[in-house]
Amino acid sequence: MSFYRYSIGKIESTKQFSFNLAYRLEIDEEPVDFNILSDYHVPIPVCNRNSAYMLPGDGTIEDFARRIGTNFTQLALNVVLRQLRIDVS
Repeated sequence: MSFYRYSIGKIESTKQFSFNLAYRLEIDEEPVDFNILSDYHVPIPVCNRNSAYMLPGDGTIEDFARRIGTNFTQLALNVVLRQLRIDVS
């Protein structure tokens, strides 16, 4: 038998979520755990009014979308993800 275990916590002081993810595999009824993420912190997304999040242009999603127009590509998505401090490498 095998399964994933996870937990998600909220850290109010730093406005972040904390993630833990592990995979458990039972071999001959002996559990073996593989940690995938351990205490991985991610900033709380845009809805965080205290964040310093700023899109290119005047900082609004509307202006950003207007500037990109129909050319919303992976590059534009990467800009947004980098602003959210999400690794896109």
